Amino acid sequence: MEGTINLEKASHNKLHSYCKWPDVNCEGQTKDDKVVLVLRQHVVTLIPWIFNAVILLLLVVMITFFLPYFLTLRQILVLDIFSVVIILAYVWLNILYYIFNVGIVTSTTLIDVCFENIIFKEVSAVLYERVEDVTDNAAGYFGAFFDYGDVIIQTAGEETNLKFMNVPHPAAVVRTINSLLKKE
Repeated sequence: MEGTINLEKASHNKLHSYCKWPDVNCEGQTKDDKVVLVLRQHVVTLIPWIFNAVILLLLVVMITFFLPYFLTLRQILVLDIFSVVIILAYVWLNILYYIFNVGIVTSTTLIDVCFENIIFKEVSAVLYERVEDVTDNAAGYFGAFFDYGDVIIQTAGEETNLKFMNVPHPAAVVRTINSLLKKE
């Protein structure tokens, strides 16, 4: 059957960026509430910061070969350790950002968890009865080629609009949410 969605078939993507019917629970979930989707950024969106980290590490190694003309070995060692710690902190923060920025679609609620930095986390939840419109936006060459994009959920009244950024299969996510909306 083309165009219909099997909501009962569980599946997981690489690095758990698109999990359908995962065996997880979320805060505030009731007994009757089931997690349908857990969404993270598409794996392709990790490439830029990984590339940056590799280039920075290569730069540290290359610069280290030229530093003996200007600095002592102790100074070079301190500079290298400091540089590697900064690069590892950059990598760690990006890993945390990937893991903790999550969109959760349950049978009754849409939840968006935004992890901005180490000390700030924002959790927005919207019941299906407050949802006005659900759209997907897969803009650009990479978004179309790798099938990722944004899912925008507009709500009624003064409630916060939700936006799941760079998630895999945005059209399938919208179809899933719309099918859950019809069940309400």
